[in-house]
Amino acid sequence: MDYVLAALDGLNSDKYVPNSKSCVLNAKGFQIDVMRFETKYEATTARDRDAYEDIVFNATAAMSGYLPDTIYFCYFMP
Repeated sequence: MDYVLAALDGLNSDKYVPNSKSCVLNAKGFQIDVMRFETKYEATTARDRDAYEDIVFNATAAMSGYLPDTIYFCYFMP
């Protein structure tokens, strides 16, 4: 994602394609959230009710953080 952002900076993409940088920045944030969720899920060893609640909460937080803005900016980019 950093390479894509660097390319967009070099091409002055926001001048020619509005929301292109916002699309990539939000996609990068979503990717980071998903990787954090994966790490927390793999590290969870106690399979009790609290552990499941944490997994569901973290999955919901990962999906609702950057994903809506990513869809919005990337959809309206073309």
